Amino acid sequence: MRCLDEHKVLLGGYVFHDESDHWWGNAKQRLEANGAFITWARFQREFLTVSEEYRIHGIEAG
Repeated sequence: MRCLDEHKVLLGGYVFHDESDHWWGNAKQRLEANGAFITWARFQREFLTVSEEYRIHGIEAG
């Protein structure tokens, strides 16, 4: 796509907004089970795991 990088960021955020809301709702509920506190490190591990899954899915689908 030929557009400025900042426009690509806006478009990417728009495209993934609904899906990311769904992911975070599920992840937050699971991570907070039994009253656990979600640390930044735990959030990063969770996010990087799902990020890797999306990259693999994108490569396989592409």
